[in-house]
Amino acid sequence: MERLAGTFSASYGDLSRVYADLFASPEFAASAEQKTKTPLEFVLSALRAVGASYDGSKPLAKVLEQMGQPLYQAEAPTGYREVASAWVNAGGLVARLNFALSLAENSLEGVHFEQASLLGDLEGAPADWLDRLAMRVLVPPLSESTRRTIVATLAREAETKPPDDGLVLQRQALGLLLGSPEFQRQ
Repeated sequence: MERLAGTFSASYGDLSRVYADLFASPEFAASAEQKTKTPLEFVLSALRAVGASYDGSKPLAKVLEQMGQPLYQAEAPTGYREVASAWVNAGGLVARLNFALSLAENSLEGVHFEQASLLGDLEGAPADWLDRLAMRVLVPPLSESTRRTIVATLAREAETKPPDDGLVLQRQALGLLLGSPEFQRQ
C-alpha cells in the first residue's frame, strides 16, 4: 500500500502509473495465481484449447454436476463462488482430471476434436515433445515441477505400452496438461 501511495504522490495522482505499479506488484501476481477456474470455465477452456466441437448433448451438464457446478442451480442472489476453495477439493480435482483424460481420448459423447492436428507431429520420447504440446494448450508456461511429473508418469506408462503406441502416450500427456495446475488457473 505504501508503495502505491508513493507512486500516487510522485506522479501527482496519475492513476495509470498507480495501476501499472499495482498490476506489476508481486502481491497482485500472488493473488491472481490463487484464482482457479470454475468447472464451467475449466470445461469450456479445455474444449477451446483442443479445438473441440460439441453437439449440445447432455453429458457435459453431467460432468459439470460432478465437478460441483450443476447448470442453473446456483443459489440466488450471489450465484456460484469465484474462489478456489469452492472448487479445489479431492472430488472436484478427480472429476476435472477424469474429464481432461476423457477429452484427450476423444471419448466424451457429443464432443470431438481432430487429434491429428493437435498431436500428429509429436514424435520421439515424451520429454522431446511435451513442451511443444504444452505451448499449444497452455497460456502460462508449464512449470518445471509439473513437467517432471508428467514426463515421469509418461515414462512409467511407456514401459507397459507397445513401442508403437505413441498416440496413447500423447493423449495421456494432453489429458495431464489439461488437468495440470497451470491449466486450472484463471
